[in-house]
Amino acid sequence: MMANNLLARVSGSVISTPPARTGFFKSGHPRAGEEWVIETVNVLVGDQDVTAVQLPRRDVRGQFEGLGEVRLAKGAPVDFLVEISVFRGDPQARVVAQYPADAALDEASAA
Repeated sequence: MMANNLLARVSGSVISTPPARTGFFKSGHPRAGEEWVIETVNVLVGDQDVTAVQLPRRDVRGQFEGLGEVRLAKGAPVDFLVEISVFRGDPQARVVAQYPADAALDEASAA
């Protein structure tokens, strides 16, 4: 059996937060008529290249689910655990959580 997605780490600094994309679910969808919002952030990784990651939905307080009070201003450091999948032939990275601090410490001590 082959996996349809994989987990990866995206660490770097925020270079931009593009405007959110919005729309409405079409008829026939279980949430037809409801608005959807997709927010992304562009991260400079390893001073090499930019990776766009899709952020989780916002909770009732307006914070991203599972990220707490993450700072996404230009230049801010981020360290995300992301799920990578393919949608319509294009890879996409969706933020699952902050990269676990304990895992980062374990990796550093193993190196």
